[in-house]
Amino acid sequence: MSNFTEPLVVEYLDNNKWKVCREFSYYTSIPYDNVIVNETKNPYWITIKKGFTTDFASIPRVFWNVMSPYDKHAKAAVIHDYLYKTRELPREICDKIFLEAMEVLGVSWWKRNLMYYAVRIFGGKYYGN
Repeated sequence: MSNFTEPLVVEYLDNNKWKVCREFSYYTSIPYDNVIVNETKNPYWITIKKGFTTDFASIPRVFWNVMSPYDKHAKAAVIHDYLYKTRELPREICDKIFLEAMEVLGVSWWKRNLMYYAVRIFGGKYYGN
């Protein structure tokens, strides 16, 4: 069963950037056995190290009154940022893990699907950056 191991603890830096102050992990049930990540790492655990920086969800400010970047989906957004930055997994798998993690966090069906399709459509230019 997918889950997070620790609470998310962050510190604001500037320009909408946040630093993770405490390591946390996410266990995913999304299968990606055919992708070699790291021989010493269980490929189902994703660990965000202390010091990683994130902007949470890259939601344009005009939409913040409907969907804040720091809402219930925050942990899932940090996992997604990490996966996009490291490119440990193919983009499609990163996006599926984001969708799954939002469901684990109790994000409503319409909101998690809206965010999932937004990253599927617009996220390509951010993958690896």
